[in-house]
Amino acid sequence: MAALDKQRFLTLLEGILQPNTETVKQATATLQKDFFTYPQSLPLLIEVLASHPEQALRQIAAVQAARLVANFWQGSSGKESELEGQKDQIRDALLQTAVKEPTPIVKHAIARIISAIARVDLPEGKWGSLPGHLHQAATSNNVSDRELGIFILYNLIETFEDQFSDKWSDFFVLFERTLNDPESLQVRVYTLMALGKMGENFESDEDSDSIKKFKTLLPAMVEVLKQVIQSDDSKMLDDSFEVFINAVGSEGALIGNYLKDLIEFMIGLAENTNNDQDVRSKALNFLLTCVRIRKMKVQSMKLGERLTLMAIKIAAEPQEDDEGGDDSAPSRIGILMINFLAEALPPSQVVVPLMKALGPYISSQNANERRAALLAIGSCVEGAPDFVATQIEQVIPVIHNALTDHDVQVRKAALHALANLADELGDEIAQFHAQIVPILIQMLDVQGDSIDIKRSCCYAIDAVLGEVDSKEMPNYLNSIMPRLSAMFTQDDIPLKTAAVGAIASTARGSGEKFVPYFSDTMNALSSCLTISDGEDELSLRSVTLDCMGAIAEAVGPTAFTPYVQDLMRAAEESIKLDHTRLKEGVFSFWAILARVYKNEFKPFLTPVLSALLESIIQAEAELDLDDEDAPLVVSEIGGAKLDTPVVITDMIEDDDSDDGNWEDLAAVTAVSLEKEVAIDAIGEIISHCTEALDQAEFQKTIDVLIERLSHMYEGVRRATIDTLWRAYAAFWSAQTKAGINQRWEAGLPLKVQPTQDLQKFGNLIITRTLAVCLQETEREVVTAVAHNLGETLKVCGPSLFTDEKGDVDEVLVTETMTQISLILSKKHLCQLEMDDDGELLEGLEESSEYDWVLIESAFDWLQGLAAALGPSFTAAWTKIGGEVLKYASSSEGIERSHAIGVTADCIRYMQGGVTPHTANLMQVLLRRLGDENFEVKSNAAYGMGLLCFYSEDKAEIAKNYNSIFEKLEVLFSTSKHRGRDNACGCVARMIMGNINAISDLGQALDVLAGVLPLEEDFEENEPIYTMFVQLYKDQNQAVHARTDRLLPLFEKVLSTPYDEFKNPLLDGTRAQLQELVTYIHQNK
Repeated sequence: MAALDKQRFLTLLEGILQPNTETVKQATATLQKDFFTYPQSLPLLIEVLASHPEQALRQIAAVQAARLVANFWQGSSGKESELEGQKDQIRDALLQTAVKEPTPIVKHAIARIISAIARVDLPEGKWGSLPGHLHQAATSNNVSDRELGIFILYNLIETFEDQFSDKWSDFFVLFERTLNDPESLQVRVYTLMALGKMGENFESDEDSDSIKKFKTLLPAMVEVLKQVIQSDDSKMLDDSFEVFINAVGSEGALIGNYLKDLIEFMIGLAENTNNDQDVRSKALNFLLTCVRIRKMKVQSMKLGERLTLMAIKIAAEPQEDDEGGDDSAPSRIGILMINFLAEALPPSQVVVPLMKALGPYISSQNANERRAALLAIGSCVEGAPDFVATQIEQVIPVIHNALTDHDVQVRKAALHALANLADELGDEIAQFHAQIVPILIQMLDVQGDSIDIKRSCCYAIDAVLGEVDSKEMPNYLNSIMPRLSAMFTQDDIPLKTAAVGAIASTARGSGEKFVPYFSDTMNALSSCLTISDGEDELSLRSVTLDCMGAIAEAVGPTAFTPYVQDLMRAAEESIKLDHTRLKEGVFSFWAILARVYKNEFKPFLTPVLSALLESIIQAEAELDLDDEDAPLVVSEIGGAKLDTPVVITDMIEDDDSDDGNWEDLAAVTAVSLEKEVAIDAIGEIISHCTEALDQAEFQKTIDVLIERLSHMYEGVRRATIDTLWRAYAAFWSAQTKAGINQRWEAGLPLKVQPTQDLQKFGNLIITRTLAVCLQETEREVVTAVAHNLGETLKVCGPSLFTDEKGDVDEVLVTETMTQISLILSKKHLCQLEMDDDGELLEGLEESSEYDWVLIESAFDWLQGLAAALGPSFTAAWTKIGGEVLKYASSSEGIERSHAIGVTADCIRYMQGGVTPHTANLMQVLLRRLGDENFEVKSNAAYGMGLLCFYSEDKAEIAKNYNSIFEKLEVLFSTSKHRGRDNACGCVARMIMGNINAISDLGQALDVLAGVLPLEEDFEENEPIYTMFVQLYKDQNQAVHARTDRLLPLFEKVLSTPYDEFKNPLLDGTRAQLQELVTYIHQNK
């Protein structure tokens, strides 16, 4: 090719510096077309970099040169690069230019060119002199040389990662020296950064010596951080803190036992109000990272209480009003810290000490302390709802008083806390509606309160009213709807949005009682469906659709039908605006209409499913370059501003880039969240419109969903698992309802074969689901797997453990058992954390409530397995029962309660299969009948009754009858109905299981007669009245002698209409009891 015109090239580059947008655009286009598509442009850029007096142009040249290296330095298609003969000259020029370059940003850009070239050269055995040059520079007497040498080494370590592993020891020798550079803090910081990059690549089993050496340098690394804090250099501060934050997330042994010292050091930085806010915020972010990533280590060191008390103290510092506040302010991060801690650590380390500490804050004369206490309550409930629920009697008066506090920020904090409490503990908060709702209504009327307060009030109303019993809603409708409607007429769009959300909850809570407000509300809201631009405005349009869906559920399909066609058209138009938040609102609206209209939604199914699938399959990967790699934006030249800033973009295609597969980026994008909502909507539609679905559309949908099981975002994977299993259960129910599929029976091999379609579908999704669970690291997804499989097994039975031919697939059974066992033993991949020596940390005795959700889901899964296998589950219990019973001895009452409840259900499903386990289970249940926790006692009574009824080891059962009766006495005397009801059921099953083992049947019957009828756990009606009928059939004298006392009881039960929850007496038992009552009357 002909040589490039150097003078023209330089003229064009200088044209970029002209303060005229058109000139810059023309110069950029010409350079792209005539120069940057040719390799020889690289030497020209290096020459400009070395000699041009204008710093801005040298910077542009450096950035573009780094990009051209990636394309032209290495040959292609087996040919040498056209630059081969010039490479030595370019390498030398770069090193010389880097040394003499006076501007740091340009010097850094040159270092990146050198790193880019080294990335190609060093693996090919070329530029062998570079390491020597860099070592010489790093040990030079010239400070500038040392800075450059260490910075380039940092870049090389970042570029090559573990490819430098054979040089770690040499680097340590150098970095131990430069970490203590006597003249330059910049050298020390670059060294710190380089050490951090090294540490990120260490593996405990391969780099144990390097990890040990790294630990020895940690004190010196902390000293550098201290020096940076004193220097007041924000860039160095960012770089230095990043090293320690990344180290926490790296190899578990990297920081080792020094972690506790580091945490204490960071606590000191965070607590010291004399430190700069940026320093304190970064220290808090380090601590947040520790809690999030090394939570088991933090828990084992018992640092939860220390961190919690620090967080509430910092949260109580003065802060700017929320309208213009700084989200990075320590006081705000303090509240976030409480949220993280409550979710990550057990209540004993966080919520318990927090609640104890809040008293002085709540009663303080300092409004900031009162505000912090309320925000802390609202923040901790998400992570520990069960514990906070036990404190609700104490919390509500605090919220109630704070809602009328004289300080506006305290009132706002109270509203925030109330909304969070209602979101997590809706039923509990709804009990206090008479105390809370009138105040919220009054707050909407207060003149002078900011728009922000009124928005917060609407959010609180939204959260609270959604849980209030519909019977109570008429007390509030006439007061609240006019006020919310007034909020809706305000100019403030976020206020309108909050008011519409509150209207939605009001409608949901009111049900058909909302009808008087139906027409006016729909007319008022309709104007929002024509909004077409503005972020807040489109969010209002989205919330409006959701509100209309809530109204549809409230008033029912008949009343809502006149609006459906217009609203479906509005939804379609909303989709065309391609706004993610708005599309989510549309998807939710469609899901609600599917619930309301069920199979009558059929006319809309094809376009709706098409739009949802289009959302799910859309591309979403985006390249997010860091600052130094980002395109250079030129907006000002020599102090003269361009009329339009110009982006100097990459001038050529980078076809050979190996920067990674961007589809694998683990970043949560707005599109990922949109896909999650779309998939959940499909789950609703399939569940409620099963019979209306076209088979081809259904299959296409399933095919698309299966591909999402490997999506990078855990929310999409969770939603996909939920929806696939909802689809299977809906498909199963529809075929069973149609008579195509038969009711399943427990046990393997199958006694009843499902249809071929169901068999094939079930085999597909259980195989793929278990494959996901095997390698899943996110607890949310594993929880979804466990919960869905548990529920599906209860509904659909054991056919999931067979292949497409219906033969038992032992691999599926074994893998299911393995996954359940791993979760219960806290050894599943999603539960693991490395300790200081790189070994896996064993599960700690206490669990956070967030962790416990996963354990509960594994219990659900186990119960589903027991339901499906029936008596043959006994073999599975032999393998896994020990893991369950460990929780029966937990120090936490909730864990003991759940474990005993699960054990009882497994006995129920095993029936006679429980016999081999009788002695062990008897001892466990006897012990728990004497538990200090009421729920544990109650569940133990239920389980004990089942064991006595089903076990065929009558001798073992009989010898413990007296002990059982003694322990049941406490439950018969309690005022807590559930425990008493379970005790009644236990005695009934004991009588039916082995009447001869009861020394005084008359006394047992008297006890029952004295506490019946049941008040809460109505399922126990079944064994109780079955027992009475059987005794009469057997002409038992003890029961005949008590007929006058029992007959009114029988008649009362029979006079109560059947109700699934309040009187679930089965038809057969009801009929037999009716016959018994008739017989008694006839023979009086």
